[in-house]
Amino acid sequence: MNRVERQQRIVELVNEEKKVLAKDLATKLKVSEDTIRRDLRELDQKKLIRRIHSGAIQVGPPETMFQYRVNSKTHEKKLLAKKAVSLIHEGSVILVD
Repeated sequence: MNRVERQQRIVELVNEEKKVLAKDLATKLKVSEDTIRRDLRELDQKKLIRRIHSGAIQVGPPETMFQYRVNSKTHEKKLLAKKAVSLIHEGSVILVD
C-alpha cells in the first residue's frame, strides 16, 4: 500500500469510527507509528482529519447516510469490483443494485 492509498484508508477509518488511535492505525495498516503520525500531520494540514493527542478525529459536518455509504469501505468495494469484473464474460448482461 503506497502513501496515497494509506492516507485514503486513514480518512475512511476516521470517518467510519469518528476517532482513531495512531497505534491502532499502525497495527491495521502494518506500518510504524511514526509513519502514521506523519500521515496524520499531513492529513490535518489538508483539513481532512483533525489530529488529537495519540490519534485523530473526524472533521466537518456529519455526512448524510448516502454520503457515508458512498465514502465508506472504498477499499473493500474496489476489491469486490475487481473480482466481479473477472467473472463477467463478453456478451453477458448484469444488474448492479
